Parts: sequence; C-alpha cells; structure tokens
Amino acid sequence: LYFALSLFYFILYYSHNSQNAWHFAFYCALVFVVGYILNEIITRIYLNGEIAYFKVQICWNKNQNTLCFKNIFMHFYYVIFSNLIVYGLGYFVGFCLLLIAFFKYASVRKLPILCVLFLLEMAPFILTFYSGEVDQALRSQLTLPFVIAANCGLALYYLPQKSLAKMLAIFAVVAIFLQQMHSVFRLQYAENLRFQNDILLAMRIEMELAQNNWEPSKPVVFVGSVAPRLNSVSAIGHYVGLPISQFGRMHDFMQSMGFPIVDGNHQQKEIAWKHSPKMKTFPQKGFVENLGDFYAIKLGEPIVSPE
Repeated sequence: LYFALSLFYFILYYSHNSQNAWHFAFYCALVFVVGYILNEIITRIYLNGEIAYFKVQICWNKNQNTLCFKNIFMHFYYVIFSNLIVYGLGYFVGFCLLLIAFFKYASVRKLPILCVLFLLEMAPFILTFYSGEVDQALRSQLTLPFVIAANCGLALYYLPQKSLAKMLAIFAVVAIFLQQMHSVFRLQYAENLRFQNDILLAMRIEMELAQNNWEPSKPVVFVGSVAPRLNSVSAIGHYVGLPISQFGRMHDFMQSMGFPIVDGNHQQKEIAWKHSPKMKTFPQKGFVENLGDFYAIKLGEPIVSPE
C-alpha cells in the first residue's frame, strides 16, 4: 500500500517538477526502508522468536521465482475476468479512464512516468510474489481499491476543466464507487452471516459433547468441514463468507469464543480420520463420538489425510 501511495504522489510531483522528482523518489524509498525495518522488529517481538515463519515469508511453499512471476500475471487475469474479486470491474474501468486521459491530455508523457504508471498498476499484485500464491486473502487486497481510486483521481487530474470528457469521467467514477460499495456491503453481510453460523455450530457441538459425557480436559478432533450456508444477498470473495472450519481453525474459533476445548495430537487426528467413514456427518445425530482418550467430530467428508 505504501509502495502504491509513493508511486501516486511521484506521478503528481513529476508532472509539476520533473527536475527534483528523483529526490522525492529517494526520500520515499528511505521512508520505506525505515518503515520495513520497524515492521520487522515489531513483528519479531510480537511472534516471540518464531523464526520459522520468516524463513518462508518470501515465496511461501518455496515456490520458484519463475512460478511466482507467473502467478502475478495469473492474479492480474483473475482480477479482470473473475467474479470472485469484487474490485475487478472498478480496476478495469479506472485503468481505461487513466489510459485515455493520460495519452490524450497529459502534458508530460516521458518514459520514466510511463514506467511508474506501470508499477502503480502492478502494485496490487506484488504480494502475489511475496507469498507465492495466486488466490490471495481479502486483507491482501487493500492496495487494489487504493489503486482504483488513484486511477480515477489521475484521470480526472489530466482531463481539462469544464469539458464533456470530464463530466463523463465523473459519472463513471461515481458508478465505480456505487458498484464497489454494493459489493463490499454484500461481503460484509456474508461475513456476519458466516459468524452467526459458526457460533450456532459451536453451540451445537457443545450440546453434542455434553450428551457424550464431555470431559473438558479430553482433546477434541475435527474431521472435514461444513458447507457455506448463505443466501442470494450475500457474496463469497477471497474466503469471506466461508465457514471457519474450512480452514482447520475450528479449535481456535471455539476457544476464542470461550468454549474450553483442547486440540488433539497428530496420532489422534489420524485415528479420527480413519474412523470417520463409520461416523454420522453433521447435522445428523451422532456426528460426535467418544473414542476413548479423545472426542471425534465429523463436520463433513475429509478431503486431505492428516498424514
């Protein structure tokens, strides 16, 4: 996000004072380095020495650099053509407005500013290389709405005052804003509905455990995950609206909600996975079983073996 913000202000600065623009770029880079160092220090203190996390922070899963670069362009493709990314239409329309306004009305069209414009458009996808994945979580897309706003702002900046082109551009910007606002509201509604369903599931699990003579000190192992229970008003995008159990974090969720459950070890998870074909599946009666030294809960059909 800082990278995109610096590029945006560099374009404005370069348009007025191209002689000192590179001094401005140096100061932006210096602030970035200082901010990055402070972020590393704070993160390491917060994680309390979990160095293994940092070893895989660049290109997670140890993907090759060529694959990560390929994923950047795949991510770009998904933003433009996939309905799963709520800002795709806004990014495409804003980018087209900027191209038309820049090449037709901009007074400065030198190679440096063209390169900076290209970097600005690619800023939302740099995190793809950082993590090595194409399907990013929604929190990693905070840069994308800013770049959309920057595209629209630069397009209006280049267009001449009191012209028909500027009036049409303002109309397009307002349409983009309303479309994105509608998408965000649908996502927020889906996330609220997802949270309610997860709470109801946790309460149902607690009731079933109580009927199986629940001992809070005995571990609980979950198998599979429940399907999303949403309506037509809600929308799923970048994991928003998906049940927490689909990410294997049902233990964390229930513990954060005050349910005193203990996670099982790897051997118990393997036993539960092998025993799961004999069990009932949620919401059927009997989806919780006491397997001696731990409880097995089958939320859905298992996909991946714990091995």
